Amino acid sequence: MTLRGTVGSFAQQRAAVADARRTRGVADVLDELEVRILDRDRRMDAEIRGAALQRLAWDSEVPSDYIEVHVRDGWITLKGDVGFQFQSDAAFADVASLFGVTGVTNAIEVVESL
Repeated sequence: MTLRGTVGSFAQQRAAVADARRTRGVADVLDELEVRILDRDRRMDAEIRGAALQRLAWDSEVPSDYIEVHVRDGWITLKGDVGFQFQSDAAFADVASLFGVTGVTNAIEVVESL
């Protein structure tokens, strides 16, 4: 199944893909959805970054001191090192639902010695 079209947020994109994957008879989902945020819903990159840093700091599962957050045109890139995969996944989930986010690249590396 291929999803094409436009959605108003990254959270809506993730929800559409998740719904498609749960559909009976669907083996794989190709996500070609484009996130296009309306002007009234746009946030400045610095505001998104601040919200992302705050969300990560609130999550006790995420070692936020080891994660860098970069934002460009609403797209968040997470970098850094964590000790476990669930911490990387939690960091992604924390920022993916933020208002104004157009996408997330999770470049966090899992390093067993942390």
